[in-house]
Amino acid sequence: MQDFVLHPDAAARFDEMAQDLLGRVRAFPKAGITRPASPIYPVANLGPEDLIGEIKVATRIVDGTNTEIGRGWDSHGVTVGWIESDFKELTALAEKLERTGALKDRISNTFLVNEVFTWLQLKLEGHTTEPFNGHVLRRCTESVKQFEIWIPLHMTYSRSEFAIGEVMFRTVSESMMHSWLARIPPESTTDPVTAHELKRLRSRIQASLAGVVTVTAEPTKATELAREKVQQSAALLRFLAPANFSCRIRSYCVPLGMENSELHTELFVENGKIVSIDRSVTDYGPTAWNVDQVAALTPDVLPALRSLASNQTSEFRRLLFDALLLYCRNSLEIDLSGKLVFIFAALESLLLRDSNEPIQKNLGERMAFLIGTTLDRRKAIAKNIEDMYKVRSSFIHHGGQVTEDGTIVQFLYNAWDCLHGLLSAVDTISTKSELIVALENRKFS
Repeated sequence: MQDFVLHPDAAARFDEMAQDLLGRVRAFPKAGITRPASPIYPVANLGPEDLIGEIKVATRIVDGTNTEIGRGWDSHGVTVGWIESDFKELTALAEKLERTGALKDRISNTFLVNEVFTWLQLKLEGHTTEPFNGHVLRRCTESVKQFEIWIPLHMTYSRSEFAIGEVMFRTVSESMMHSWLARIPPESTTDPVTAHELKRLRSRIQASLAGVVTVTAEPTKATELAREKVQQSAALLRFLAPANFSCRIRSYCVPLGMENSELHTELFVENGKIVSIDRSVTDYGPTAWNVDQVAALTPDVLPALRSLASNQTSEFRRLLFDALLLYCRNSLEIDLSGKLVFIFAALESLLLRDSNEPIQKNLGERMAFLIGTTLDRRKAIAKNIEDMYKVRSSFIHHGGQVTEDGTIVQFLYNAWDCLHGLLSAVDTISTKSELIVALENRKFS
């Protein structure tokens, strides 16, 4: 358990803000509920027997973008709380707390907003004499723990464990799933629908590769940090994905639930009555991916990605890390123009000095001297970039359609080779300027 301490000046300011909020509480009307024209069918009905623990009710007020703009509770039949500018002061207090050195990267904004609101409610209802800072720090201390969090990837498999940065990728074993299911009370699985959903969940998780992160934080913050780390490492893993070399397929190597599969539903209707309901999934290429197969073809890539994600001490390492994250977004795209935008952006961020340089000539020549080993190969790479910028101009400036052809396919391979070459040379380059000077010198060597 970690004890949290605030700087005296910060503690005094936080207490002052909390006291000010006590005086800002006011009553406001309950929001009306707009019901749909046809009743929504409930998936399940929860009764008193389904509820465990104390029930806490708070009224959340949101705007048209689902952003919370107010929060209150029922006090003797009247909804009281904070809304609009007053609520902004409440969230501002939570944000200031979140940024303090004591709580940063340990406590989430969601947790702090809830605890600020809880203390204000308890204080106004006369249910606590605990000072504001004491309440918040006590709740933080109670909530922070070390968590080992596994985030499964969608249909991504490997027989080997490996790390990318702080994330270790491991397989969710059959025994892990079996022991988890054994902990579920038998009476909870007697319902056929529940039993089916548990089997379906097990099928989606078991044998999948998962990103494993150990985090010390309160639960919400621990989840946020784990998701961020695994999403970044999974993005770098997609540098090996076959989708980088094809215009017709996309990668589904993302945390489970983020795979964005297209599920289509069509109702066939005759005389106002539904005759049949058809449901189908459109997958762009194979959804399952065995990392072992492609990693064996390029055995240097995973160690290089692990090194880059773990060490960003030089300017060039940081630039390459950001560029690879940008580049790997192309593998999630099925729209060809979208793929090209991410690829061009990644290459230009590394191989151009600034926005004042002629883009096409400099990018083409620098790529040519980076990965071209013969005169003919270098000329072909430079010509490919020239042709690709015509394609790029067609869809960016004129709204033209982009279709796959040999020029684009060759560009996809050239782009990957270029980034692979930079990844392999990361220990010999310190800055982008150093890289560009070295490539310019090659032209005259």
